[in-house]
Amino acid sequence: MVLTVTPFPVAIAVDTRESTDALSAPMNGPAVPIEHLLDEAISHNPELAAARAESQAAQQRIAPAGALEDPMLEAGVVNAPLYSLSLRQDDMTMKMLGLSQKLPFPGKRDLRRGVAAAQAEGASFAVQEAANKVVRDVRLAYEDLVFNAEARRILARTEATLQQLVAIADSRHHVGQAQQSDVIEAQTELGRLRVTRLQLEREGTVMQSHLQRLLGSSDSARVIQVGAPTLRKPVDAETDPRTEALKSRPQLRALQAVTERSAKALELAQREYFPDFDLRLSYGQRERTLDGMRRDDMVT
Repeated sequence: MVLTVTPFPVAIAVDTRESTDALSAPMNGPAVPIEHLLDEAISHNPELAAARAESQAAQQRIAPAGALEDPMLEAGVVNAPLYSLSLRQDDMTMKMLGLSQKLPFPGKRDLRRGVAAAQAEGASFAVQEAANKVVRDVRLAYEDLVFNAEARRILARTEATLQQLVAIADSRHHVGQAQQSDVIEAQTELGRLRVTRLQLEREGTVMQSHLQRLLGSSDSARVIQVGAPTLRKPVDAETDPRTEALKSRPQLRALQAVTERSAKALELAQREYFPDFDLRLSYGQRERTLDGMRRDDMVT
């Protein structure tokens, strides 16, 4: 006895009327413009804040570098007899008050100030370089998030479509119009998509943490929403990028400042061969003699 199964078409409605805007819509809430994130990063990035603090400290070191050393004030008793410690017995015994100042060889102060100024200039360029790096890293992290979100949206649509295909294959298999291997193959492909979705979700979490670190944000529950990817027109450079980089790249200008600082430091080291000077002024007050005669005071 042969059982014949008459095939009949199985129709499962698949809604393809979904607007193409669904792909470009954010997953949860409105997208945060990249300009707002850049402003936040410039204001709160810890590495950039450290570079600013270092630059301010270098600026504050310029004036003290060329200043004179602190003057020395001295007070005491000079030439007091050891056996009596009398201030009236010996003519050379006196109470002395003195003021001294160290004077470096001419040119040393200017060179020290120049070394500090060159170091401060290099630190200011380092701040600009750090700001450029933060802007670049934020843009890259933002675009990575945009790509990740778009890939997850496309994967979600593909997974929904594949689920419908699995249902169709399973229905066809039940009526004898498809092989069981077709159902297994569709289910296997659906499983691969789900594994890919989990990988994208994990990567999205890591990207969120990386972007929040660049922004200097400590809110671990914050989720930054991004928009759909857009294609930008290439910008026509009016000048050669290499020429522009050599002219205005902060890192190169910082290296030039380091070169200038090293040259001034070398000149200062050569100037250290010459001696410094000590200027001292002392006043000595002498007591009267044992018989009441007045003694003249002395100046050194």
